[in-house]
Amino acid sequence: MAENIKLITQKEAGSAINVTEWKNYFSSPEADFKTYESINSLRHAVEDQRDWIKTKELAQQEIKNVPEDIIPKIFARFEPYLNNLPGGHSKNHAYRDLINSVLISQDPWVRNLDDVEKFIGMLGGTFHDIGNSVSGRYEETKNFSGHAERGAYLFGELTKDLLPSNLLKLTQFAIAAHTNYLKDIPIPPKMVNGEEKAIIKKPYNQTMDEQNNKAGVWLTQWADRLDAQGVQMFVRHAITKAEPTEDYDASEGFHKIKEDDIKDFVHHLNPVLRNQDFAGGRTVLEHITMFKNSALNKSVYSQHDTPYFTEELVRPSAIEQEKFIQKVLKETPVMTDEQIDKNFETFYALCKQVDAGSNIETVIELFKRKFPYLSREQRIHWANGFTVLPGLYNQMLLRTEKKLYEANNNQNQSGIFKEAGKLALQKLEDLKNN
Repeated sequence: MAENIKLITQKEAGSAINVTEWKNYFSSPEADFKTYESINSLRHAVEDQRDWIKTKELAQQEIKNVPEDIIPKIFARFEPYLNNLPGGHSKNHAYRDLINSVLISQDPWVRNLDDVEKFIGMLGGTFHDIGNSVSGRYEETKNFSGHAERGAYLFGELTKDLLPSNLLKLTQFAIAAHTNYLKDIPIPPKMVNGEEKAIIKKPYNQTMDEQNNKAGVWLTQWADRLDAQGVQMFVRHAITKAEPTEDYDASEGFHKIKEDDIKDFVHHLNPVLRNQDFAGGRTVLEHITMFKNSALNKSVYSQHDTPYFTEELVRPSAIEQEKFIQKVLKETPVMTDEQIDKNFETFYALCKQVDAGSNIETVIELFKRKFPYLSREQRIHWANGFTVLPGLYNQMLLRTEKKLYEANNNQNQSGIFKEAGKLALQKLEDLKNN
């Protein structure tokens, strides 16, 4: 692996390094630790508010010379990586994140931010999950660098010939900090170059001051959180449960996987909504309900949310999500086996439309193998809910299209953000035609 590390650090940024090489790179404990140290150095450079302000002053000069089509250029650079993103965090998630970032830019509070914070938010919002293209999303407690740190590192390596250094540093920090983990994450010892290493990963300092410094970090999280609402989030989250995963809960930390994959699946896909005592981790319905509540109520995640973000962007999707949840929980109707199977096929088809990850066919086959382990009554609950999924998803697309056209007709947008808006319209068409 030492040769791999040398090879990658010496090559030019961009397409010279392919996805497979990067996956091999990050599988090495040496590269994993090197990535952790690299992002730690970045944190030392910009995490303190005074350092953020100094770096941003330099970035404000840099952004004046950034070409207007920089975001489409970066998008093209990352196309192979977007195509390799797995279900749950697929390229369609990235497309919606770009679209969400453009919609967020219409918030009156966001319009009054400086261009550097808006630019960081646009790039961070779009590419925060790019690390999942070369690394497992749910291995946060096993590696020195999580998917966010690896994504920040990868973004830096692939765009250092496209972005000036200070803009790049701030964007990398926004990507690395997007997870907003609230607690320390201890990583067990590993051998690195013959020496045992053990670390404790600390939460990121993302405090925003009265001058809105670090707003770009919060805009990055807004884009991510916005795609955690609506029926697309149910589909995304369900996809991540086809195989056992250690997911994160702010109140409980990372929950443990059950003793075998069938029991784990049956637990998470149990169509119930408990009010408390989330033993074994929240079910899929409980998880998406938590996302809804944390966005619509005051929480550490929503502390900077504006009325526009909450009412215009979050609430409509949250209402659609709640309609789906209530349909699932409703008293089960009489259904034949043929009707149940037909409604499940509707769900599988929507999985491909909503979250066409590189592994989506495998995921669907796992669903078909594991859903029969649920009781017939449980499957009828899901089949009942699946009847409304396509209509609610298309409703979201139509609402998004209207708002996106309004954003693109805004005459006050500068060139960089206009070009991002045009690209977002193209990606919306891809979502509609997928």
